[in-house]
Amino acid sequence: MTKQYDLSQDGLRIFFKPWQIPLVKLIDGHTFTDRNPLRTRDAFININKLLPDGESISRASVIFFLQKLEEMGWLDSAKRTGRGGHHDVYWKTMPLNEFITTKLVGL
Repeated sequence: MTKQYDLSQDGLRIFFKPWQIPLVKLIDGHTFTDRNPLRTRDAFININKLLPDGESISRASVIFFLQKLEEMGWLDSAKRTGRGGHHDVYWKTMPLNEFITTKLVGL
């Protein structure tokens, strides 16, 4: 996978699209435990609360982004069953700053 960065930006905007940044911050601030993983539903609901008025992002976009973060090594996932069938749940594998320096920047 080719990494594309916008070096005209600063901070997290170098690596992520504007709508992805609140989700990255949500993941980074989430307290993960076996009983409290990040569910795709929770990510979808919370990201849309954090976006500016009038903006929204589809659940599919959130799911694809979480899957991308898993492929990149920041998240790990498992399938859980519950109301409505099977659901993906996610855990961080490392702190955000470590993910950025080792996986995105490659230091």
